[in-house]
Amino acid sequence: MDPATAIGVSSAVLTFVDFGVKIVRGAFHIYGATDSATEWQNPRDVAAKMHQLSRRMRVPTTQELSYDEEELCELAGKCQGLSQELAKLFGTILPKNSKSKRQCLWTSCREQFELHLTYANYLTGADMKASLQQLLDQQDASSRKLIQSTEDLKDCLKRIEEDHIKPLSPESLSQIQSAVQIQSEIIDAAVSSRILAGLAFSSMNSRYNGIEDAHGSTFRWFFEEGSDAPASDDLDDASGSDDGDHLHEAQAKAKDLFTNWLVKPNSGILHISGKLGSGKSTLMKFLVDHPETREGLRDWAGKHDLVFASFFFWKAGLPEQRSLPGLIRTLLHNSLQSNRTLIPLLLPDLWATTRKDGWLAQSPITLTDLQIREAFERLISSPRILEHQRFCFFIDGLDEYGGTSQMDHRDMVNMLNRWANTRPQQVKLCVSSREDNVYMNTFEAEKRIRIHELTENDMYEFVSSRLSHIFPAQDSRAAEAFAGDVVRRAQGIFLWVTLAVKEIRRRHENSDTGDLQAFLEYLPLDLEDLFRYIIFELIPREDRSMAHRTFSIAFNAQAQGVTPTLWELSFIKEYVKDPDFCIKCPRESVKTHGEAVRGLEPAMSWVRAWCRGLLEVGPVITDNDDGDDGDDGGDELSMPRSLRIEFSHRSISEFMTTKEMKAECRKWTTD
Repeated sequence: MDPATAIGVSSAVLTFVDFGVKIVRGAFHIYGATDSATEWQNPRDVAAKMHQLSRRMRVPTTQELSYDEEELCELAGKCQGLSQELAKLFGTILPKNSKSKRQCLWTSCREQFELHLTYANYLTGADMKASLQQLLDQQDASSRKLIQSTEDLKDCLKRIEEDHIKPLSPESLSQIQSAVQIQSEIIDAAVSSRILAGLAFSSMNSRYNGIEDAHGSTFRWFFEEGSDAPASDDLDDASGSDDGDHLHEAQAKAKDLFTNWLVKPNSGILHISGKLGSGKSTLMKFLVDHPETREGLRDWAGKHDLVFASFFFWKAGLPEQRSLPGLIRTLLHNSLQSNRTLIPLLLPDLWATTRKDGWLAQSPITLTDLQIREAFERLISSPRILEHQRFCFFIDGLDEYGGTSQMDHRDMVNMLNRWANTRPQQVKLCVSSREDNVYMNTFEAEKRIRIHELTENDMYEFVSSRLSHIFPAQDSRAAEAFAGDVVRRAQGIFLWVTLAVKEIRRRHENSDTGDLQAFLEYLPLDLEDLFRYIIFELIPREDRSMAHRTFSIAFNAQAQGVTPTLWELSFIKEYVKDPDFCIKCPRESVKTHGEAVRGLEPAMSWVRAWCRGLLEVGPVITDNDDGDDGDDGGDELSMPRSLRIEFSHRSISEFMTTKEMKAECRKWTTD
């Protein structure tokens, strides 16, 4: 019998004996009591208790028992039988003598049970002690084995370290460090790219990409010694002018001013001014792209990092292209793109958040105008950044800034002056504009280049190269004289020269040579008068309706920030016949790719004939594009949507908004 069972049986027997004694005492009390109001009044309760104790004293008979356990079981059996008998007789037996045989039997059973219970407890305790001691001995042995195993493992690890693990060589350590560094750089590059993508906007570089490169040797005198001498001599001879030396001196002075501004500290703002159409934007693009501009700025920066950025305002473009938020956003983007280590310094919270996203995250990042403005202010004012950086910004077309009620052109000029004057050792700007009072009165005259006074030689070279096929080779003196006349009449306005040369070339192509000198002298000198003369006089009456429709398409598309393509213009005659032709057009009659390509040639000739140079055709400009159409160098006409139409100059689109031209447009486009 297991110890738990023995203890349970013993406890039940003891409880029975104790309860039996209470029964006897209760019976004695009932015997001597004068009434029956006692706790033993209900014999059924006593009988139920006896039956409960009887069940607890049952002993399993399937186990092997020791001698003592057998005696305990025998005693329990007797108690069980007695309890059953008491339960049966209790309700009918009312003893009258306290010394009855039944009372003596109870006492004898109790004494015998207590004696056996004491002995059984002794034996059980001895067995449990022996078992516990055995368990302790086993645990002690196991502990000793565990300690030994631990020591053996330490020895094994030590031998492995001594025999197989050698200290890393400096080369190996360097390779591991390089691998970790490369991983970190990859993550940083991905984070930087996401933030830069969040700063960029779709039309950020469209204006820059849309400006034509300077023709031939135009503006090279800014950097090359003597590059203008031949053209200047030809112009002097052709015109009989004594102003050649003055032009050379003015160009040399402008060149020195620009060079000194590049390389010297505290040079502030260089202002390039010019008449409408004088080539300011073309010059700014030329200077931004020329390698000697960067070389001069690197001389100024010295041991510091050079951060170079540019922005080209465009009044006819999208809001970002004519606003201060667009300016600041572009300058910040280009600055951080040239030196990405500045990103975590200027946008620390955004950097930390983006880095937590993981380098594979692709969701777009959005920055507010306030975030961008604060980051840019830190860029040009933080001592920590300016200690190691030098900043130069080229900003073209200040007069094309749209302006707001809170920030007009004067406010913008003050802002630019603050940028340059707050940190004159570290920040410099080159800006361009028309000669409006707000710019001429604010920027220093000593740091101004008036470009329309310096481009006679450039215009002469342009005219000579574009009209060389018109004059016979033996009549070179006449060609030189004619080119000189064109340049003098232009009065420094490159756009005037461009339009005049286009019209002269058109007349030559149409065999309408006539008296070119008389035609030249008949052209108005004022630019707007020239626009008016082209529209009202040079465009034939039979073409004016289509010309004004084309002007309207270009103007309205420009107002909506859309660039119309030559392919779209190729359908203009169908639209004129039936404005709903596209809706009514059967599916099978839609032009194939080949038909669309073949339709571009006549559309291009329409633009030339109808618009007389006021509109031009060029490649569609995208934000990441360098001016080609993306056709891997193929023929532009093989890509129907690769060519755009737009006004040749901002001044032309402005002229189209006058009341006079709006009325003229309605006259020719209203059926």
